[in-house]
Amino acid sequence: MFGENSDLLVLQRHDDTLMLLQLLMIGTAIITGLRIRTHFSLLISMSLPCVYAVFSLPPGMSPHDRSMVVAFLLVVVTSLVLSWTSQRIIDIERRVEWMRALMLEDELRALSPLAEEDPKTKMLNQLRVAIQEEDDNAIREARLSLCSFGFSDAEVDAHVADIRKEISERFGVSAAYLLSDEFEQLVADRTGRQDPTFYEMKDGSADALFCGPDALGKAKLCPRDGQPGCAIVDTLPPQHRGFCTHFLSWTWGYKLSSLRSALEEWLARSALHPDEVFFWMCFFVNNQYRILPPHTRKGSDNLGETFEGNLRRIGKVVAVLDTWEDPVYLKRIWTLFEQFTAVNLGIEVEMALPAASAHALLERIEEGREGILAVVQQLSKVDCRTAAAFDPGDEARVKSLIQASVGFEAVERKIKGFFLCWLASAVEERFNELVLGAPGQQAARSLEMRKSRKSFEQPNECM
Repeated sequence: MFGENSDLLVLQRHDDTLMLLQLLMIGTAIITGLRIRTHFSLLISMSLPCVYAVFSLPPGMSPHDRSMVVAFLLVVVTSLVLSWTSQRIIDIERRVEWMRALMLEDELRALSPLAEEDPKTKMLNQLRVAIQEEDDNAIREARLSLCSFGFSDAEVDAHVADIRKEISERFGVSAAYLLSDEFEQLVADRTGRQDPTFYEMKDGSADALFCGPDALGKAKLCPRDGQPGCAIVDTLPPQHRGFCTHFLSWTWGYKLSSLRSALEEWLARSALHPDEVFFWMCFFVNNQYRILPPHTRKGSDNLGETFEGNLRRIGKVVAVLDTWEDPVYLKRIWTLFEQFTAVNLGIEVEMALPAASAHALLERIEEGREGILAVVQQLSKVDCRTAAAFDPGDEARVKSLIQASVGFEAVERKIKGFFLCWLASAVEERFNELVLGAPGQQAARSLEMRKSRKSFEQPNECM
């Protein structure tokens, strides 16, 4: 009787132990699956039943049952350790993300000073916008705000002068103004010609743009030096001047109609609106009263620094050719210098031709090998030694600068390579138009731009 009761007790303890371990495994699996934070106290509280189960093993258990108990215990302990480790990893990851968020917030704050600009900076920006828009009331209010903030009248005047100087030096003429009836009528009235060259606009008559008592900008103080006589861009209304988007490489020998036609063709091909394009165009942005005789020539003495600085700042060049056949563009030392500087700096250059010249170029290309070789011959006529400038002094300065840097041959090789690559892209674009049946396809234009940029680095491949 007593022996049977003892066996039953042993079996009961055996079943209780296995059930306890199974419950622990289930609970541990739930904890691990939910990835609940497992503190040390919880680890201890769940480990105690395991220890109790080990010391409560009945002495008569078979080796198989003992192996099951040990396996259960290992599973429980392993699960608990994995759960704790997993939670620690999660905590570390959350802390790292939190630190990254703080660092990103600091960087954004440093890169976005306007988001939390101080009152002084805000008022100066308001003054800048008011001057750009030529809003006299807004300028007056901005001046009063700065004075109330502690600025003296002299300090405000200095800020106004600096802003006006920067605007004058960095603003360009809008494509919309160049294509406007207003400009066309002004030129006709002042020169007496319907389609004058820009040389004729300069001083081709007694009432040309820079001649006579009503010369453009003659009576206005220049924002750059405070002296009488300013650039034409300083006389334009706000809607027709803005920060330069493109540098225009051209020559004053072009007729107005040729330049306007080339710009219209380029704008259409580039899908740009005239109101959004502002050219650094020497005729308008240079103060001719400081350059043209009998005035000083300080405006053209530092050619290398001036051109490189402007080209780097603007970053895009539009080169206007009057024609592909014996172009004037390749006979002027100024345009060769501009082209070389842009190519040498790796700056994007786009070509523009008047509609008639562009049509003639396509017709010549369609003649096949003979026509293409004829165009190649014309665009290869680059000779720095014979290239001229309107002013002999400018010609000498530019040529001296070229000789002192890389020499005539290097400049000619670069320019020839660029033009030949441009011709290759024009030929391929024409084939695309013939195949696709849609002139001016975006893909064709992208191909043209890629080939033009490639010529900057590898001009010899196209020669």
